[in-house]
Parts: sequence; structure tokens; C-alpha cells
Amino acid sequence: MAPADLNPDDELLFADDTPEPGRKRPRLVQPWRMLVVDDEPDVHRVTRMVLSDFSFEGRPLEILSAYSGAEARLLLSQSNDIAVILLDVVMETDDAGLTLVRQIRQDLRNENVRIVLRTGQPGMAPEQTVIVEYDINDYKSKAELTAQKLFTTIVAALRSYRDLVAIEQGRKGLEKVLEASTSLFELRSTDAFLAGILDQINALLDAEGGSILCTAGDELPGSDPTAVVRAAAGRFADLAGKRLAEIPHPTIVHEIVSAFARGSNQYLDDHCAVFFKASGEVRSVAFIEATRPLSPLDHRLVDLFCAKASIAYDNVLLQEHLGLAQEATVFALARLAEFKDPTTGDHLHRVELMTNKIALEMQRRGLALGELDDVLVKKIGLASILHDVGKVGVPDNILCKAGGLNETEWLTMRRHASLGAEILQTASRRLRGRTFLSIGAEIALGHHEKWNGTGYPRGLKGKDIPLSARIVAVADVFDALTSKRPYKEAWDRQDAIDWIKARVDIDFDPDVVTAFLGVVEG
Repeated sequence: MAPADLNPDDELLFADDTPEPGRKRPRLVQPWRMLVVDDEPDVHRVTRMVLSDFSFEGRPLEILSAYSGAEARLLLSQSNDIAVILLDVVMETDDAGLTLVRQIRQDLRNENVRIVLRTGQPGMAPEQTVIVEYDINDYKSKAELTAQKLFTTIVAALRSYRDLVAIEQGRKGLEKVLEASTSLFELRSTDAFLAGILDQINALLDAEGGSILCTAGDELPGSDPTAVVRAAAGRFADLAGKRLAEIPHPTIVHEIVSAFARGSNQYLDDHCAVFFKASGEVRSVAFIEATRPLSPLDHRLVDLFCAKASIAYDNVLLQEHLGLAQEATVFALARLAEFKDPTTGDHLHRVELMTNKIALEMQRRGLALGELDDVLVKKIGLASILHDVGKVGVPDNILCKAGGLNETEWLTMRRHASLGAEILQTASRRLRGRTFLSIGAEIALGHHEKWNGTGYPRGLKGKDIPLSARIVAVADVFDALTSKRPYKEAWDRQDAIDWIKARVDIDFDPDVVTAFLGVVEG
């Protein structure tokens, strides 16, 4: 039988049964399930006989039997896929059928099953009263229910059930798409985003097989433009990081290459290749092994998800580009100090490495809880290279002087902390959150402060000094002691370590020194 005509506007709610050209779709063989509830065995026998060759939309009918309201309620509580109930009214009690209707709708909260009340005693349950007061879908007298009318009644009930289920699946699918696409906007790194894409498509399609996501167009200038597997799951998990040409599954490679070439999604019976792109040339294809036949509703939901994912992809790439722009700005500012002092370049790199190690060691040991977070651990290393950017304002004759500085020169040199902070604070005001520049400003202003309050420029004490500056203070002094400068020779490494130990609670934060010793002494 042909399905009911569908409104094109309802494409997300009702499944389109028209096969796509060139695509072979498996025939649906799962039967419709119908429950006959009647205390007369002959009713069950005749119903089965009349509907023995029944088929609707290529699916046969499976008939279940219950001989009382109580038996039917138990069966319905264990099965949520029964489409139609042919229900007698008078069974173990005069209103057993009506009681079951209320239990189905109110107790079991089953709104989808279609209930056809079929009674041999219409006087016991008047049609007008029952149809108004009870949530049933049809009312038939056994005397009027001929074989043809029974056939028509069941088809109408199944069509209604099918559409209700499709609406519910569409609603749940849309909720999944909304939830999945919203969560993508919370991801900030490309790797996390692409892994999230794969997870969300798998969840949307209830797919538990293998899946791969390849990306092309996001390569660095001069690198190999071949597509690379950026995320993988299930039986393909070990393919992550491989080039597309290295995937040992020719059919999968062909599907992915075809999706890249077409720039659109492709759906087959047991898998799909999902295409999405960001602005510019960055493109991705996810290959998903399906664990069930993919319906037209699945196709439309994935198409909708891809549209949302492309917007989120743009957002992630923009965030990464902003981060790279910040890093470029940091390097450019740090280079200013290098031009002033040729020894600064290697010093900055060594301070960056030591700062990173101290921060990670503090995190590992659980030190500075409440101050040390993931953002600071991630950014403090690069931000540390800005600690002496204010030296651009120090005259060369003072900055590069071989001998000791007089009082006036020393006061001029000390100004570099405030000057560096001012430069970085001005730049960071245009950016939100804790950026490389804002952390760099903290470090520039505070890395010459001392734990006991005798440092400069503000004479801060203890934890009033930003943690970023307290960490860099140790890394900076250690490298200064162990490096040759115009005015001194390099110290022995152990002598420098011992000196820093001796200055705990005077110059340096005890927790930072503990982590520092964990790094340098193992």
C-alpha cells in the first residue's frame, strides 16, 4: 500500500520512502505489532485469519494476544513498540477495557499506541460518551466490523502510529542536533573540535562501529597538502594521525576522496561520508560506519548538524588564528628587547622553558591551589618572554654597561618593569580574558618583586605578587646567575641552586622554589 501523501514542509518530521537514484536500500522486514485484547478465544482466531496476509508499507503484521485487561497491561509495560490495540470493553469486569485505556495513557504514559475499542455490547459503553471521555482513536461494534472494515481500520491506525513515531523521532533528533552543535561552540582547539564532531555524529546516528575524520586545507605553508586523519574512533582508532593515502581500506579512501571532490554528504545503506567546511579552503570529511540502516530522517538531521558544525568550525579557527596572532605579537615585542641586548634572545628562550617546567611541576604537586589554573599553565611560558620588554626604554649605555651601575643609572634601569607593564597593558585592553599579553603585563610588572616586600616597583609582598611573576622571578634569576653577562661570569649551576634555596621566604615564594627544585634536582 502506498504511504500517505506528505507535506514537503514536514521533511524533518516524516520519513521519505523514495529511494535515491542508484542507491539500494534494504527492505524493511520488521513487522508492525498489534495487540488483541479480548476474553473470547474466537475473536483472536478470526482476527488472525482475516489479517493473515496483511502488509502495510512492505511490513507484515505480528499479532499478540491478551485475554484480560491485567494481562494486556503487563505485556504493554514490557513492550513499547506495539502500534495498535484492538480492545474489548467487557472482560474480567464490565469496564476492564476502559480501565486499561486510562492505565495506558496515564500510568504507562504511552501516547503513541493507537487504541481501537471493539465491543460486542455497545450499550455497556456508549460510543459518544466513550470517545469523549477516553483517549481512544476509534470505536467499533464487533457486529459492524467486517473483514474489509477491519483492514481499513488497521491501516488507518498504523498510518497514524507511523506519523506519531516519525514526529517523535524528528523532535528527538532535532534536540540531539541542537545539543550537539551547541556543545561544539564550547570547544577552543581544532583537535578537540574535530574529535567532538566525530563523537556527535556517531551519537546522532547511534553508530558504534568505526569512524574517521580527515581534514585538508589547514596545512602550514610549504607543508604536504595531503588530507590527514585528525580524529578516529572504534575499530579505526589506530588510524589517527595517518595520511589519507596510508589508510589500508581502499573503499573507505574512495568514499572520502569522493566526498571531498563533491563537497557534499553521501549516504549508503551501511555507512555515510559527511562533508563540512570552514571559510576558506579548510574542508573535512567524516566517514561513519552505521550499525543500522540510515533513514532519510537521519540524512536530514546530519545535513542540519553539518550546517551548524561549519559555523562552529569557523569559530574555532578564528579563535586559533587570534591565538596565533597573539603569539606573533608576543614574539615581535620580545624581539624589541633582543635588538637592545644581543644576550637577551637565548636568555628569553631558557626562561620560557624553565617557567613552563616550574608551572607544570607546581600543577603536578598541587601547589598554589586557587591561583594556578590550566590557562596560566598553558600560557605562562610564552608570556614569560615579555618580562624584560620594558628594556626598550633603557638607554644602551646603561643596558650594556660592563661595570656596575651608579644610583642614577640603577633608578633608570628599574623603570623597565613599569614601562614593560604599561606597553603590554595598553595592548591587552583590546582583548578579553587572560591572554598572553595580560599575563605578560603581570610578569613584567612583578618579576622583580620579592616575597618579603623589599622588591620593586611596588614593594608587593607574598601572595600579593601575581603567581605568574613569582614563577618567572625564580626562572629569571636562575638563568641570570648561570649565564655570562657583560658585568659578570656565569655561576656554577649548583651554586646558583643553593643561592635560590637560601633566598626562600626572602626573595622567593617557597612553593615556587619547591617546584623549581623538583625540576632541577629531579
